[in-house]
Amino acid sequence: MINKLIEKYIKNLTVDDVKMFADKEKVEISSNEANIIYKYIKNNYRELLYGDVNKIFNQIKQEIDNDLYIKLLELYNKYYTKYKKYL
Repeated sequence: MINKLIEKYIKNLTVDDVKMFADKEKVEISSNEANIIYKYIKNNYRELLYGDVNKIFNQIKQEIDNDLYIKLLELYNKYYTKYKKYL
C-alpha cells in the first residue's frame, strides 16, 4: 500500500514542490537546480528508496553546486532514516 501512495505522490510532484521543500528546509536553490533535482526524483524515485542511492547521487553531483549537493545528501539521509521503517 505504501508503494501506491509514494507512486501517486511522485506522479503529482512538481518543480514548485521541490522549491517549496527547499525553502522549508532553508536551502538556497536556483530554478535550474530545482529542475535537475525534480528530474532525478521523478525518474529515479524507486532507486532512491530501494536501490543504489550512491549511483544517483553521483550523477546529481555532476549537475548541481557542491554546497547544495552536500545539503541534499544530508536531507536525504535525515528523511530516509526517519521514514525507512514504512518502506
